[in-house]
Amino acid sequence: MLDCQIAILENAIARYLVTGEVPKPIGNRHPSIVPFESFETSDGEIMVAAGNDVLWAHLCKAIGREDLIDHEKFKTNPLRSKNYWELRPLIANEIKKKSTKEWQEIFDEMGIPNSPINTIDKVLENPQVMARNMIVEIDHPIAGRTKIPGIPIKLSLTPGEIRLPSPCLGMHRDEILKELLGYDQETIEELEKEGIF
Repeated sequence: MLDCQIAILENAIARYLVTGEVPKPIGNRHPSIVPFESFETSDGEIMVAAGNDVLWAHLCKAIGREDLIDHEKFKTNPLRSKNYWELRPLIANEIKKKSTKEWQEIFDEMGIPNSPINTIDKVLENPQVMARNMIVEIDHPIAGRTKIPGIPIKLSLTPGEIRLPSPCLGMHRDEILKELLGYDQETIEELEKEGIF
């Protein structure tokens, strides 16, 4: 898990190693590409990734703000990054005018990377999540039939599966006492009488 966390920190680590500056929290935006973050729509949120000047021009056209394409403060990514706090509300005001689905269609048509920010209910309904078998049902001895997240790593020879629910308190007690500690049934019953279990 530590290795994965370090790998995910690639941007922060690279920025620190290049500049010596300790990154501060910036929400969900990219630290050096603008705009590359989520925006509120009329009914939710959408992630927009205009990662270069060509995509920036497409985004400006998509939101009806062609005047921003060659604006002296925004025409290059370094300028957009430098003037972020002035630029962000201009984009946000336009994106707020349509629904997430409407923006997805517009951005997809123009080749602008985007994605809705899904709430958990939407994640659970997502066709790809279902196709990847990431929500599975198990039988739990107390809760009954229960849905839980599936196995994320799917290897061809050892695909992995969830065979058992998480154990209830004491569920495997006898197997542990007998197989690992070598207790016989009589000893286990004696320990129960003494109130140890």
